[in-house]
Amino acid sequence: MYEVTFRERASREYLDSIIWYKERSLYAAEYFIAAINKTLELLASNPTTFKKTINNFTKQELKYFPSV
Repeated sequence: MYEVTFRERASREYLDSIIWYKERSLYAAEYFIAAINKTLELLASNPTTFKKTINNFTKQELKYFPSV
């Protein structure tokens, strides 16, 4: 299994997103965190199934949580 790490900017965006969802709905925030965790587990166990972007970064959008 691989280790997944966040760059500083991604970590800030993740925390900001959690706060944004919590301000609207605790359920939505919990669902968002669970969706992120599930995706990170999939990425750590099988990184070749995800799309690669510029500079060989991995990208995966969440179905119910569109990127802005």
